[in-house]
Amino acid sequence: AESATVVDVKPAQASAEPDNRVEGDSQSASLPDPGDWDRLFGELDLSGVTRALASNCVMGSIDDEQVVLLLREQHASLWNASHEARIAQALTKRLGREMRLTIEIRDTDGETPAQAQERRDDEERAKAIDAISNDGNVKQIIEAFDGKLNMGSIMPRSQAER
Repeated sequence: AESATVVDVKPAQASAEPDNRVEGDSQSASLPDPGDWDRLFGELDLSGVTRALASNCVMGSIDDEQVVLLLREQHASLWNASHEARIAQALTKRLGREMRLTIEIRDTDGETPAQAQERRDDEERAKAIDAISNDGNVKQIIEAFDGKLNMGSIMPRSQAER
């Protein structure tokens, strides 16, 4: 398995509190479980390709000093040291402690934040299709005009607004 460069990042604003919290961050005392990567990812201040890179990773492990993210080979072209450093900075800021980040390029079975979002979108779309298909008014209009419902055109408002 290939491994990316390890990047050490110091917290942007560390307070003088003994538990190394960032000022105003009341959630930084305990570390998340690797299975909570989707939630933690959503709390990180990331954008653009850096966000895309992080969203296609699975958290392999986390401890007091280091986070290991796993990136599938098919998304390896998103990686570069600059993006990795930005993710490390965002983790350091969010967790309120200095964190090293390693991104390893290898296969993984876990669900990435990107896959989780796609799954949630599919579930919302299925609910929207069900709601429209079973709506009495829609059924009456289809019958009255001998119409057909274009299922591919149905999407929840939350997806249409993106």
